[in-house]
Amino acid sequence: MKTWSDITLQQYYQIKELLTNEDEYTVLNILDVLYGIDSASLPLNELAKYNSALDFLKDEIPVVDIKKKYNIHGRTYESNLELTKVSTAQFIDYQNYLKEKEPKYEKLISVLFIPEGHSYNDGYSIKEVQDDILHMSMVDVQSIAFFIKKQFQLLLSLFQFYLTQSIQKMHLTKDQKQKLLDQLGTLQLSNLESFLTLPSTVKKP
Repeated sequence: MKTWSDITLQQYYQIKELLTNEDEYTVLNILDVLYGIDSASLPLNELAKYNSALDFLKDEIPVVDIKKKYNIHGRTYESNLELTKVSTAQFIDYQNYLKEKEPKYEKLISVLFIPEGHSYNDGYSIKEVQDDILHMSMVDVQSIAFFIKKQFQLLLSLFQFYLTQSIQKMHLTKDQKQKLLDQLGTLQLSNLESFLTLPSTVKKP
């Protein structure tokens, strides 16, 4: 039987969508997604062997150590998570991805997932990277996503502190300074944890 380590990000999205629109076929549809079967056509005695196949979905996705390199579809990616070396372009792209109505993890991770031998967004397809990330294990995806979020929160705090000090030193009117400070205060990271929570408990088939 499968565990969270066997579930890809793409499958996770499919499961989440199925659970958001539950009906009498939801459990069968999830079995089809995870095990590549046509459960509705199986004899009942065959279906019985999947009785506990979805129990793992009730568990939290485990956290694992982040690797320095990942190999997906024959391509090697460096997990460039040293945020002191993050470029302005990477930071802006990450913020823009967070502003989307429903942030996608393949986009967020692609900001710091660089094909070996390249620098960010130079000589490779970001879309290809994001497509590859869809095939990563959810265990790796969650661990990387949460690590990035925590690191960017720290970086954002330092960035806000630096800009606040700089604004205070500018030769501006009190109102102008306050306007800039108010704009600076709007910079924040979305609450990503809620997106990694399945909307309901899965019952056994």
